[in-house]
Amino acid sequence: RCRHWVRQAAATAGLGMIAWAVFAFDASTPVPGLYALLPTVGAALIIAFADPSTLVGKCLGKPLPVGLGLISYSAYLWHQPLFAFARIRSPNELSALFYLFLSLVALGLAYLSWKLVEMPFRDRKRFSRATVFRVAAIASTLIFAIGVAFDQTHGAKFRYNAEQKEVLSLLKYPQLGKY
Repeated sequence: RCRHWVRQAAATAGLGMIAWAVFAFDASTPVPGLYALLPTVGAALIIAFADPSTLVGKCLGKPLPVGLGLISYSAYLWHQPLFAFARIRSPNELSALFYLFLSLVALGLAYLSWKLVEMPFRDRKRFSRATVFRVAAIASTLIFAIGVAFDQTHGAKFRYNAEQKEVLSLLKYPQLGKY
């Protein structure tokens, strides 16, 4: 086991690397690429060296960061459609304040997803591991079958009306074929 000061320094360096990436990277930063190593290695340092005896471990072990960590994947899944639909629906550039609002909405939805979906599925009294895998296998098979059906129907072109089919023919989408 490493000495305390080594764990402390490595965990702090990791947090610094992540903070640097958050505040210094912008739209011109080439990602993916070598720059992506900075936050990745930073996270690895935190995982490897932060423990309850280090300052980083103590800070990240507080209830707020732990709670954010629990809902982070759900927040990741919710934010993209929220941002995308807002950009599609808005005729103007969205403000930073509006993105902050959408981020808070994503966090609220993430909490609900965690509480109402993730937690029940983690309760082994409600769902056994075999049941979870069975449901996942059925859902995966269904999604695969839908994907194959859309592939075989060239994107389900039956969903277009005559006018849309004409426009698509004029645009010469090769994957849709001639109508």
